[in-house]
Amino acid sequence: MDDQGEWDGLRRFNEFFLLFECISKRWPGVPIPSIPPKKAMGNKDLVFIQERRFYLEQFMRKLVRFPFIIHGPEFQTFARPQQGLTIEKGLNMLGKLPTQQIYERMKEALQVNDAMFDLTEKEQFVSRLTEYTFFVKKIEPYLKYLKNELAQFLTTKQLTINNYKNLARMWNIYEEVNLTAYVDMSAQHLVLNNPENKEIKEDLVRTSDLMKNPFVDVFHWTKGQILDLQAISFAIKQRNGV
Repeated sequence: MDDQGEWDGLRRFNEFFLLFECISKRWPGVPIPSIPPKKAMGNKDLVFIQERRFYLEQFMRKLVRFPFIIHGPEFQTFARPQQGLTIEKGLNMLGKLPTQQIYERMKEALQVNDAMFDLTEKEQFVSRLTEYTFFVKKIEPYLKYLKNELAQFLTTKQLTINNYKNLARMWNIYEEVNLTAYVDMSAQHLVLNNPENKEIKEDLVRTSDLMKNPFVDVFHWTKGQILDLQAISFAIKQRNGV
């Protein structure tokens, strides 16, 4: 939803990537949310696709914090491509903005006029950016370590959950075969499907259905923090370049 109303459509990952690159170049210094990196091998894996979709959705939600970008020509080309033009061609047609034009649109969008600030205030801003840069260098290795460890915990826990569900399923199949081929259709000789053990079976199935992987959310939070730090660091690098 934007000021023109609702929009939708199918988008490939490469189109998200092109949008990210276009916005980053035409809005230097703005902390554009990061997107997952490209991956040539294994990009059809279901887990990878689900994770990529999660971070692309995060990218869209965080981009909404900048209305001037959502309503700008770059995002509108992505959201509402012109008839007969692909998103790639539409973004390429926007071209490179002259430095003066970038400067003027940044001042208007961010409502900042550098002439308002004296040298002391500018130095304070620079000092804060420098402190932040040192903070990132110190904290990022810890976050990356946590992310790698959590990835292992996530996988191990998921295997446990899957094994638990498979155990209940295979036990049920095993007893169904027994019921027809061994115990002469007498459920009293079974364990899991014995009417007297109804509560045991229900508890087993209920426990299996309620099992959650607590490491999923923590992993995504940690990886999201890394992506956010990288976005801001990249914006500072662009600012210095400008």
